[in-house]
Amino acid sequence: MQLSPTRSTGLLAVIGVIAVLLGACSTPSPPSTPARSDSDSTSEHGALLFADDFTGKHVDGQRWNRCHWWAPTGCTIAGNHELQWYLPKQVGLRNGVLRLTAVRRPTRSPDGTDYAYRSGMITTGRDSSDLWVKPKFVFRYGYFETRARVPRGAGLWPALWLLPASNRSLPEIDILEVRGSQTR
Repeated sequence: MQLSPTRSTGLLAVIGVIAVLLGACSTPSPPSTPARSDSDSTSEHGALLFADDFTGKHVDGQRWNRCHWWAPTGCTIAGNHELQWYLPKQVGLRNGVLRLTAVRRPTRSPDGTDYAYRSGMITTGRDSSDLWVKPKFVFRYGYFETRARVPRGAGLWPALWLLPASNRSLPEIDILEVRGSQTR
């Protein structure tokens, strides 16, 4: 995943990357050409602000959270009526590929709610319930670039969003949302 500035006008500061899966999984395909690494300082479109080629053995906790700040060991967005409970163990790296895995396995949340699925997610948002803590990555102007392979099937809905960095409840900017039953 890469982010570089452009001369276009942004509406507001946004959290750099959030991959939220609505009962789904998303598996980026390995790059066919070498991707830029964090050590690269520029791209053909300007200075590279953020990149992750996921080359390590574990997701970098300095850059990514594997759940929302309000529940780092397991979470969901109840207002979306999601069917899955996100768990950090559903996020992994293998051969330079980030794997967010969804499985049909009943899971009970700490509040006693039962979910039929377990899923994975990552975010560069804040990792604290203290709303004064800044997100891990924020940008105002630029573009977002990713390479991803998404699953197909009824009930799957992989998504990639940019969210406001402020505490205000504003809508997300959808980068990718694919209904698994309508992939063509």
